[in-house]
Amino acid sequence: MITHVLERLAVGAATDSRRAPEKFTAILNVAEEIDLDAAGKTCHKIPLKDLVPISPEAMSEAILWIKDHIRHQGVLVVCKAGIGRSPSIVIGYLCSIGFGYDEAVRFVGSKRGDISPVPNLAFSIEDCIGFYL
Repeated sequence: MITHVLERLAVGAATDSRRAPEKFTAILNVAEEIDLDAAGKTCHKIPLKDLVPISPEAMSEAILWIKDHIRHQGVLVVCKAGIGRSPSIVIGYLCSIGFGYDEAVRFVGSKRGDISPVPNLAFSIEDCIGFYL
């Protein structure tokens, strides 16, 4: 199930990439174990392991990719189930645009419901925003 977080930002599972609404033409895949082939869409993969902290470099790459694409198209961030890695990246993006960490977690959770941020996410985001953005 695809969950709209912002007008041009959504989170979902990898299987959702095939049935993403037309406006979501940029897909960020953050599942190490999955390769996507979404015809007609701009796809990028940042291979993250499930249940493992996200490095500041990977978080920075994801945030910058979202920022680069969200200006002109809808961005769908996916992982295997849409519960851990993809919501974590979206939380990181929200923090980069001014949300506080707890506020971003609550906001994404209120939209998606079943999320489980990766371990040490707050530290990954803090390191990323402090040193890379």
